Amino acid sequence: MNRFGERFNSVPVMRHTGIVGLTLLIAMGCSSPTNVNVVAVDPRTLILPADDSAAYRRDAESLAITQLQVGSPSSQRADVPPELVDQIYDVLASIYSARALPARDSVVSLFKIHAPPVARAISIGLDTTRAWTHAWQSGALHTGNAAVDALVARYGLRLGTYYASGPTVLLEPTSLTNVVPVAAAFARLDGVRYADPDAFLFNGGGIALRRTVFGWDVEFSYGAGDCPSGCLLHHHWSFAVERGRVVFKGSDGDR
Repeated sequence: MNRFGERFNSVPVMRHTGIVGLTLLIAMGCSSPTNVNVVAVDPRTLILPADDSAAYRRDAESLAITQLQVGSPSSQRADVPPELVDQIYDVLASIYSARALPARDSVVSLFKIHAPPVARAISIGLDTTRAWTHAWQSGALHTGNAAVDALVARYGLRLGTYYASGPTVLLEPTSLTNVVPVAAAFARLDGVRYADPDAFLFNGGGIALRRTVFGWDVEFSYGAGDCPSGCLLHHHWSFAVERGRVVFKGSDGDR
């Protein structure tokens, strides 16, 4: 019986394959199965096609932010170290380039798995009885409130969309930022009814990272079938990227 980790015949597949399509893909015949589980890769020589490079760079940014979201919101780091993004990008690019691993085809070419989006803005509910909020309602960033303006300057924020029905305003960082601690700082201000990361609903799978002694463990996951409710089918592929090698550790889930 075919497994997700095997190299499938070349067929056109949409990223969000439905439950029937996923079942068909699992049942398809494979070509040139191989037991290769380890591939040597030098990140310094990695060159990805422009579109793929941009997509994995976005993944690296999202995953770097996720790495910082540990502990209480107020204790988290807001600025995202560029070197962390570069390191994670090299990890993903190494897996992309490990073409001798059959499972690489599943996560890169067949299901085109990428990291789920993370919040990049802050949704702030305004108490319009406070005079300083009128500036944001009128589209002016500077409020005249020292505490508010200090946070805006500290985190390099700009005004996004204003929703009169809230009233709610979006604040957007001008550089890559973990917005969780920023939202926590705004939530403590007088005149702010709530401040939350502008979150996404995403249940279709993604990429998860865990730092290890020698490198990184990377898990790709894919879901299909009623994913707004949690997906009926799930599958996972596990890799390790360490010491210039990509190791396929195995796969599990629905078949």
